[in-house]
Amino acid sequence: MSKENNTPLEKLFGSKTRTKLLSLFFGNPERSYYVREMTRVIDEQINSVRRELLNLESIGIIKNETYDNKIYYSANNKHPYARALVMLFSSRTDVAVETAVVKPNAWEEYVR
Repeated sequence: MSKENNTPLEKLFGSKTRTKLLSLFFGNPERSYYVREMTRVIDEQINSVRRELLNLESIGIIKNETYDNKIYYSANNKHPYARALVMLFSSRTDVAVETAVVKPNAWEEYVR
């Protein structure tokens, strides 16, 4: 993907997969997801999802727990930036997801 095609949120957060994961976790901060479920929900390849999960976990923005032999990931609501991310992704979830995933230029409608 060329840099010119990146949406504002992708530019802010560094990648499309990371943006989708942040939207998933902080748009639903009380929910946990396992890896294959995430790949289906955000429609991304498992390798890119795993890579971004490692990145997000290494900075403490998400956490994991094992249940029934599956590793579930969720937002770390105790992280210093958790509240801001929840506000960004849940208060305007439709706009954030639309901007990040569906319509790359949708943000222009909200800036005007």
